[in-house]
Amino acid sequence: MHHTLFEELSLDTFLLQFYCFLSRGFFEDTELAAIDILIIKNIERLELMREPIKWDGRYDLVDAQIAESKPIVEKAKGYLIYKQICNDKEIANYLLNHPKYYQGIMLKDLKNLLDIEVVFRNGHMLHDHFNGYPKKNLFSFQVDCLDYVHSAAHFYNEAYDYYNNRKEIKFYNDKDYGKIGMYELRRIQTKEEVMFRNYRESYINIIFFIESFINSVGFDAYLAGLAKTNEEELNLKGIQTINPKNNFKKYSNLRQKIQNIPKVINNAVIDTETEPYKSYLDQNVELRNQYVHSSPDKERVYFGVEDWKAKCDTMINKECFAFLNAFWISCYPSKTFPKNIFNVFNGNSFKGHQGMFVIEE
Repeated sequence: MHHTLFEELSLDTFLLQFYCFLSRGFFEDTELAAIDILIIKNIERLELMREPIKWDGRYDLVDAQIAESKPIVEKAKGYLIYKQICNDKEIANYLLNHPKYYQGIMLKDLKNLLDIEVVFRNGHMLHDHFNGYPKKNLFSFQVDCLDYVHSAAHFYNEAYDYYNNRKEIKFYNDKDYGKIGMYELRRIQTKEEVMFRNYRESYINIIFFIESFINSVGFDAYLAGLAKTNEEELNLKGIQTINPKNNFKKYSNLRQKIQNIPKVINNAVIDTETEPYKSYLDQNVELRNQYVHSSPDKERVYFGVEDWKAKCDTMINKECFAFLNAFWISCYPSKTFPKNIFNVFNGNSFKGHQGMFVIEE
């Protein structure tokens, strides 16, 4: 009986941690506090049960804590749209092997625990993380490349508001200057400067997004086991070669990634001297590099507000998706472009570019 009750309380405690983390946004703060206390009590009781000398024989408390844990687990399960497909011990083993599960669960692992096939049909990749439900009725996925989309949209929308006179620059009065700290920026930025910097940062973040997407496609294929050789595994992870003498890794540049990843996934040969690759690499990436890798001895690039705005608009309306879609088709000619990424970029993220449709399952 002792071992049976120990196993039952142990599993219930693991399930309590797992499901209450994933559905925490649906519980009130007072409920979450009570759950935390229960988990601590369960762990303390389990530690006592492991030590025969310390064990107090209070099986009544074990029964009571099991009875308290089970309905909470069932309530938490009811909040999730993803159903468990493994046995309870597999969840326990996962938590034991991943003590930092609270930082997000990789979909490669979660798919073995819950039925999440719908998220892959909507475009999520194996290395994306599920962070649970941080707020009521809102579930959260961590998608690395979309961070750059949100950054690009933030900068673009700031510039857009100033450009369309929705925001105005606040000018300091003479009496305000004395309140500015000695290490703060003393020069007042004009409206043109604010628009210039925000449009420029938006453009650069879109370039970051595109490369991050390419990296994601490659790493997803690596996790899916599509590589047939060690060299192909390295290429999918963005590594061109490893020096056998010192184990030094030579990372692939963007042109090499564009060629390597479709080659491994679909045996597709990409000519980067054709469109849309050539213009993107020769113009957009080169412009991004001039700013990211700036140096006083390099030729300066002179663009104004209208130039950066036009570049952003062209990228948002046409160039970005044309490039990504061409790359995606070369990898997966019969597979739909990731809906979650299409929706975020082509939805209402960028002011003035609304009206584009979204796809969802």
